[in-house]
Amino acid sequence: MKRLFFLAATVLFCQLLFAQTRASFYNTFSGKICGHDAVLHLSYTNSYKGYVWFKDYKIPLQLMQTDTQSDSIILGTTDIINSVSLNGVFKGDVYEGTSVVIIPHLSNTELSGEFLLKPDGFYTPYLQTFVNSEATLPSKLNSDATYNGYAASIIPIDKSVLSTSVNNIIQKTFNLKSTNNIAWELKDSLTKSRKMWLNNCLAMSAEDIKMMGMSLSEEMSEDLSVMYEDEKTISLSDFIYSYTGGAHGNYSTSVYTIRKSDGKVLTVSDLFTKDGMNRLSKLLETAARKQFDVPAGPLEDNGFFVKQMPVSKEFYITKDYVGFIYNPYEIKSFAEGTINLVMPKKEISQYLKPEFK
Repeated sequence: MKRLFFLAATVLFCQLLFAQTRASFYNTFSGKICGHDAVLHLSYTNSYKGYVWFKDYKIPLQLMQTDTQSDSIILGTTDIINSVSLNGVFKGDVYEGTSVVIIPHLSNTELSGEFLLKPDGFYTPYLQTFVNSEATLPSKLNSDATYNGYAASIIPIDKSVLSTSVNNIIQKTFNLKSTNNIAWELKDSLTKSRKMWLNNCLAMSAEDIKMMGMSLSEEMSEDLSVMYEDEKTISLSDFIYSYTGGAHGNYSTSVYTIRKSDGKVLTVSDLFTKDGMNRLSKLLETAARKQFDVPAGPLEDNGFFVKQMPVSKEFYITKDYVGFIYNPYEIKSFAEGTINLVMPKKEISQYLKPEFK
């Protein structure tokens, strides 16, 4: 009986918030950044985030809002080699302001100037939804531990084969029962996660809860968004962040590359010939040595955690490049972040199937 009363009290003390705001959106913009043609896949939920790529350098770079207190919308990349910073405002549906770009492929020097980006109807439109959940323990437990859950996703708006494929990815990614009402399903998923956190905490003694303090806190977020799209394919990024105690949180990116004509989610073997698959580890090593300026010698002696390059299943394909995503600790240190390893198609064309050359 005491246990049931304690659980009931916990519900009363628990601060729970679910939100889906009408202000949330997803859109694709195109225009000029520092004089170069660029495309920005941008979403807004609790902050602005997305991917930017240039038509002269079709490599998607992840953007995140770096200052949520400013009146301006300030976005910056997380890439350790290429850097894009946008500082601007929306005037109607136009995003404009000043920018700084450091991308060796575009220029040997830092570029600074204005940017102006407008909605582009060529790209597939999506709705945007998100939910978040927050909880604390009862005050009589004297614990500042908190739970914070967040989930966001694009939502298809038609019944095409591409939309069917995207819905299947959403259902798989968030482990939903269906995609009939994605916002409600996401809310239900977070409810289960929150209850699990509460039950795990309440299974401990009050003394242990007090002793562990903030180390009991848990933060989980997941965001499914568009990272690149052209006439043939679209690539979705599933970005996950988690903190369950320790020195820092962990994050990872999964990529789904879809052929738009039939909705097929592509695998690496769909892109490369049999010979290409056999040589792919060596091709990736060549690309890594070039990208990170690694001289001859073992990779392990030059900042890598591997003896030979593994073939990541997280990949995207653009008109000019094939890119492979490696998450922290997979091939390099956490400090170097997500590795976006790129291979120009012209250098590997003999190993690509005709459709993807």
